[in-house]
Amino acid sequence: MELYLDNIGIIKDSRILLDGLTVITGKNSSGKTTVGKVMYSLLNAGTDLEKSFEFSKKRYIVSKITDIERILKLRRYRRMQRDEKNNIFRFLDIISMHTYARFPLSELISFLSDTRDIIIQLEIEDYLTYIGSAIAYSNLAEAINQDFPEWKRKCVDICETTLLVINDENAFYNFVKARTDAFINHEFNKQIKPIRFDDCESKIELYEKGNCIVKAEINNRNKVEFYNESTFLYSSDNCIFIDNPYIIDKLDVNNFFEHSMYKTYEENEIDAIITSDDIKDHDEILSELIIDNSRNNYFDDLEIQNKFKNVFNRINEIVPGEFSSTKDGYFYVKDGIELSVKNLATGSKMFFIIKKLLFSGLIDDNTMLILDEPESHLHPEWINKFAEILVCLAKDINVKILITTHSPNLMLALSVYSKKKDLTENSHFYIAENIGDGYFSQIRSIDNSIGEGYAHLSLPLVKMNLELEALDGE
Repeated sequence: MELYLDNIGIIKDSRILLDGLTVITGKNSSGKTTVGKVMYSLLNAGTDLEKSFEFSKKRYIVSKITDIERILKLRRYRRMQRDEKNNIFRFLDIISMHTYARFPLSELISFLSDTRDIIIQLEIEDYLTYIGSAIAYSNLAEAINQDFPEWKRKCVDICETTLLVINDENAFYNFVKARTDAFINHEFNKQIKPIRFDDCESKIELYEKGNCIVKAEINNRNKVEFYNESTFLYSSDNCIFIDNPYIIDKLDVNNFFEHSMYKTYEENEIDAIITSDDIKDHDEILSELIIDNSRNNYFDDLEIQNKFKNVFNRINEIVPGEFSSTKDGYFYVKDGIELSVKNLATGSKMFFIIKKLLFSGLIDDNTMLILDEPESHLHPEWINKFAEILVCLAKDINVKILITTHSPNLMLALSVYSKKKDLTENSHFYIAENIGDGYFSQIRSIDNSIGEGYAHLSLPLVKMNLELEALDGE
């Protein structure tokens, strides 16, 4: 893959290769994390698209039938006596009791179509008979008689509009675009464009084997607008973003708050189905992945351990234990002794996260792993070991890895192990540098001058050493 960014955050006119191991260094606030956020948003928006599309479509239909129930006031005037022989009454019963929500998508669509036909046939006399017991001791009949034609019109309109939307031949493509826009805006808190220059032209382009699969511009309202040639055909099926090893401290209290993107009926209907998906923070998604044990059985475990034996051996040298969950929380188990994951050394937590994801089958050759400054809590010796593990993941499993770092130790170790593992051709090193007036940054390749990266990261240490020598010489 190759990612092109122009005026995204503070990044201008930059191309980054992501076909194996990609390392980006640079000063704080130079745009390094922006690259990871863009890739994470694009790839996660593209995960399980068909499933998400069907889920969103179903939820949209359910919400519209609920609107019909509300307009006809079926819940308020719900009758207790059922009449399965009367087709109209049977349909009204299903709507009032919300049993349609359990229908598979195909049945739900058929039910919606039949509901439209039933409502067209529905006469005021039938309706009053249906809710008769509810109005027997009131003067509602006259008011209902006046409002009923408008109720019918609204319900039929909802049915026909909903059917038109869900059967639109462009619905899936529009869903992908809106879902991707929602993910990007959620990750960037609706600040994708440069804050100081929000009227500039902003572009995101992603290439796969020379073909442009995503081509987008960001307008002045931070809405991502995709060109029709965007295909969203990613080679990576899932993307994992890790920037916080403390995430495992919150596993037993994480409520996985959902960020809904609902819209009302009065708004654009096509948007209503394609933005109804829940967007979660990368920390929330990572937490769910860590505690996911759905794939764990004896044969799955055996297959994974045999397949990734080399990587497991490296990790087990550092964190040889296993992950366990009980009603009391989550534990690291070694030699039969349980230690709460909260009490693990911070450096161990990063290794443990990788190990748990790998052991659960969640890291494979269809994965992009994004690590934002993973060295922050690691001793230099463990930095070297961590670098070896990452290179093994990229080489032995074909995981695509994107790393941002401030550590000359990690950069050097990744370079060394890439050469040892014959991964040099698929290892790419970049530096993010402020340009112009300092409001922008450009990411450029240092593959042929990787010493620039070491020098850049080591310079503060050299300066401090010179100051120390000067003080000692006084």
